[in-house]
This record gives sequence, C-alpha cells and structure tokens, in this order.
Amino acid sequence: MKRDNTTKFEQLEQRAFKSYNISEVYEKDLTSSKTLNYLESQSHIPINNILNIIKVSKENNLPIGYIMKHIDKDSIVGFVGTLFVKKRVKNHDNFTCNIHSWIVHKKHRIYSFFLISKILRKNFQLTAFTPVLPLKGLLIKMGFEKKSIYEKFLLNLFPIYLKKKKFEISKLKKINGLIEIEFINKDSSRVILLIGSLSEKKKIKIFKILSINNVNLFKNNFNEIINLISKKLDVLFFSEYLTNEDENFIPSINILSFKKKREIYVKSPSKLSKIDLFNSDLAF
Repeated sequence: MKRDNTTKFEQLEQRAFKSYNISEVYEKDLTSSKTLNYLESQSHIPINNILNIIKVSKENNLPIGYIMKHIDKDSIVGFVGTLFVKKRVKNHDNFTCNIHSWIVHKKHRIYSFFLISKILRKNFQLTAFTPVLPLKGLLIKMGFEKKSIYEKFLLNLFPIYLKKKKFEISKLKKINGLIEIEFINKDSSRVILLIGSLSEKKKIKIFKILSINNVNLFKNNFNEIINLISKKLDVLFFSEYLTNEDENFIPSINILSFKKKREIYVKSPSKLSKIDLFNSDLAF
C-alpha cells in the first residue's frame, strides 16, 4: 500500500510540475511581497495568527514557508508555513519542522500535497498538529503517523491566596503573541520564568502554559503562581499539552481539571517533547 501511494504521488507530482512551481519563502521576503498580499487576502486563517507563528522562528537560514504558483498566470494559489526548531538527537543536530497554515485555493486543492513535496525529501522530522479534515487522509498517505496527545485544562475558580505571599510578578512582557512572566521569591530571590499565551475558545479566555524554567519550584508554589496570573490577566482557565506524565506543569491531583484528546500527525523517529509543542502553531 505504501508503494502504491508513493507511485500515485510521483505521478501526481509529474502532472503538478507542468502547471505549478514551488518556492521557498523567508521572513525577509514578506515585506511588501506577493506572499504577504496573498496571506492578507485569504479568509481561512487570520493573518496575525500566521505572522505570530512565523515570528517565533529562530532559524533565519531556513524558510518560514513555501508558496505554490500557477505557471501560466504567475499567481500564488497556495501557501504552507514551516516552523523549524533545532533538536539534539543521539549526539546529532536535527530539525523538527512544524507544518502550519496550509492554505490552497479551492480550484487547486487536488495538488495540495505539492506544497510540501520539497520538504518531504529533506531529512527533517515533520509535525502537523492542526490539519483540517481533508488534509488528514493526505498526511497518512504521505507517510505521517496519527498520534494522540492531551490538552489538560484547569479552572481556577477561586483565585484567592490566604497564606503569606512569597512571590510577586517582577516582569511581564508580550513578544510575538507569547506572554513572558517572571516571578521572584521575596525572601530568597529565586525566580520562576514562565512563557504562555492567551487564546479564546467559545468566548472563554484560556492561558496556555508552554514553558517553565523551574518546574519543581513552580509546582511547589502552584496555587500562588496561578492566582497571580489570574489576577494580572483576568483569566480563570489554564491549560497545558501533555506528552509525558513526568513533564506535567499542572499538578495531577486537582478536582477542577479535565483532559481533552487531540489527534496530531507526525513523521519522526524520535518522541515528541514539550519543546516541539512550544515551537508550533499549538502555542497560539
């Protein structure tokens, strides 16, 4: 079956070459470009969401996406975003590429796969965390595996801390859609650095906890830190993505928490970690 799919895509690819070409796009190319105009004109994904993901990239020598152009009209008919993160696997540097914002004009969607044809040939670990339904079957045919992760939600129903406060917010800054908060211990000057993002689901604000520099210190002072965030950002719901029970930020025992299963698609020999989820469209 895998060989049959490969042959079919090779045949489709040869047909696609006759009408389309694929080009890499770098962040520097976005200023006053046809790509930016295309992203602004489409209505599938808010342009600010796409740009926030692009700005997270730290790999300036790698593309932030690919565009598909129709050869005859020289017009862009598709775009896919690529967010790279460098990982150390078995003493070798490798890259994981998160595929996001896959947009193709309706008339050309039979060739949607062509947008990632170049990246499939490279030695990258690939993830697609938020594909729309029609793309899920396509990813499976292209060698991706369907896996499951969970998003854990917590309702901080009573954001009141009665004990003596040990921490305070010393810094808070917003960078490219992410929120970086520094908490300092008043007595010992120990610092917790937390990175998260605010999203909205069904008109409910949710603070996603994405990265913490000192997980043990955070857990030992969990209630106080969560309350500080609730008061500062006026938010009662929190969440985190779970890949491994040992990596949890939110304590396991909490009656006001629940989990939601997510299907993701991965083409990678190594296990996913929180850093893969942090450097992806799931962060927003």
